[in-house]
Amino acid sequence: KGVMLSHENVSCFVGWAINRFGLNRDDVFSSHAPLHFDLSTLDLFGSLRVGGSVFLFDSQLVKFPAAVAKIIQQQRISVWYSVPTALRMLLEHGGIERRDLSSLRVVFFAGEVFPVPSLIKLMKALPAPVYANLYGPTETNVCTYYVVEDVPSEEEKNIPIGVACEHLEVHIVGDTGERLSQGETGEICVTGEACMLGYWKDLEKTGKSR
Repeated sequence: KGVMLSHENVSCFVGWAINRFGLNRDDVFSSHAPLHFDLSTLDLFGSLRVGGSVFLFDSQLVKFPAAVAKIIQQQRISVWYSVPTALRMLLEHGGIERRDLSSLRVVFFAGEVFPVPSLIKLMKALPAPVYANLYGPTETNVCTYYVVEDVPSEEEKNIPIGVACEHLEVHIVGDTGERLSQGETGEICVTGEACMLGYWKDLEKTGKSR
């Protein structure tokens, strides 16, 4: 899409995540996502900002869940951020029951829907971490979040996208831009310092986003 995110945009998001989830210099961040994917910004800039450590996963190694599980154990990774598919692969093929993954304390997932049955299995296999669903298009990085405080029930169909991140304002608006009331259906409108500068060399599309 050619989304233009500034250093300030990224800094706002990273600062929010650090404060909201207590990320600190003792943490070891996993960098699982490709560097052109916005998920990588928290891993890289978050670890730099708090003075922690980051482990950069090789693009070939991440295809082998058992190897990933081994590295989490060896490197004592404490902050994980990836798409749900990576976590499902780790659960189903990583042999995590044979590993000591007690270092994990925060597990972020984003980018796609996490099937509830798989999340239930993961939270039962690894009960210690805080699990959080981070939601948002690249244009805002992350705009809402939901902390999964308890293992979901089997009757739940979806994990909510939660509430607005504290550094942003999020509203539901109608076709003409009017704010809608609770229970009404519309589009998500996000404003705040973490919102993008615009689309690269596309003034028309940028204008429509304002």
